[in-house]
Amino acid sequence: MVFADQNGNRVWDEGQETMTYSGDDGTFRLTIPYRDYILVSEDGFDTLTGSPALPMTASPGSSVISPLTTMVSLGEDSGAVRQALEDHAGGPVEDVDLAGAQGVPADLLKINFNLGEMLRILENLGISDRELQERVMKSAADRLAEMSMTQPDFNLLCKQSFSAAVISAVRDLSGDPEVDFEVTEENEALFEANVAGMVEGIGAYLDAAAGAAPAVHGEIPGPVTLAAKTSPSLVVNESLVKAVIAQAVAKVDLSALKNVAKTVTLGCLIEEGMGGNFTQVFSGVENRVTVHDAAQAARFTITAENEFSGPKVYDKASLMIKVREVKGKGSLDLDLDGVTLVVGPGSNQVSLDTQDARLKVKLTLSDKTKVETTPTYGPFEILTLTGNSVVIDVAKIRLLLDQQVFGRDLRNADLTGLYDVMVKVKHAPAPNVSFRLQVL
Repeated sequence: MVFADQNGNRVWDEGQETMTYSGDDGTFRLTIPYRDYILVSEDGFDTLTGSPALPMTASPGSSVISPLTTMVSLGEDSGAVRQALEDHAGGPVEDVDLAGAQGVPADLLKINFNLGEMLRILENLGISDRELQERVMKSAADRLAEMSMTQPDFNLLCKQSFSAAVISAVRDLSGDPEVDFEVTEENEALFEANVAGMVEGIGAYLDAAAGAAPAVHGEIPGPVTLAAKTSPSLVVNESLVKAVIAQAVAKVDLSALKNVAKTVTLGCLIEEGMGGNFTQVFSGVENRVTVHDAAQAARFTITAENEFSGPKVYDKASLMIKVREVKGKGSLDLDLDGVTLVVGPGSNQVSLDTQDARLKVKLTLSDKTKVETTPTYGPFEILTLTGNSVVIDVAKIRLLLDQQVFGRDLRNADLTGLYDVMVKVKHAPAPNVSFRLQVL
């Protein structure tokens, strides 16, 4: 989803703000009838990696939305951030298409990959909420702009700015109840070393791929003026992305980070079936899964690791499931707010309570007909809870919506096709799950 955010809340306000969906290749067309706005990209996934897409924004007039435009729009001094990036872009950063066939300067790819992998390190420690991720990206943007004035070597600039950003992030977020993430001062050095190693690995690989021998310079004291420099370009494809991520992962000791930081981390297993018979279709690894139109139910099982000594209670958690047709306008949204989630110490000690929860279902048909149910409070006919699992009755959802759409038979509607699915748990330390769904 891409929309023009007027009020800065990073949420699409239906009926007030213009919105569209990007195509398979990430392109979109948006007609904006107002002047003051910021472009926001929400949900979806990276088609090359299968990972949920980063939260991204862009200033008015930008022809693309990317991690680079996000850094510009979030930076304290957006002009300084833009200049730091454009010194290595050879042109406006708002026109740099990271997936363009013409190639991208290797230095800009370093920023892009480092930002994404830094956020994934923190996501594995429970930092997955959009607001928290944007705080981390802002920190990286501000430090890049500040340090670019005194550090002419781009690899050292990346290493110093991203290391400083992650240290700032762990200090800022440690103890935040939305994250349940704590790290002691003496262990900050381990985070810094992991990020520095990651940056070095990414930089060395991209330099080698571009045929550029990385120069090594010492720090130059005092402000200096940098001349524009465009590094050799690389075309981004699946093999390049996988190779760069492998370099990053090899340099990060996530198990060591988890050992020094107490965390609560949640995951999600998804199954299809009917009655009590379910077959797993998604475990958080695959980016494309197949289910069958005959399936009568979907089961979402919450997995968890709690490294604290006692249970953690999240009494305002929400589960959001968004399903979008890839080649159509149809969509289905299920929003379950006010869930109480209790995570006991150890592994998979999870309980869910929907006594005070509220459920809302919204459907948009391919012809843009919209149906929205009145919010209802538990217990819910279409949902049942079993331990740490939520079972969604697909047949009852069809019946519920069928009763509200005159002249349609949604109970027997053909659901075969290709869909993008996003699963979010908010107000609890769970990463977003995104995948492409093939219904046969």
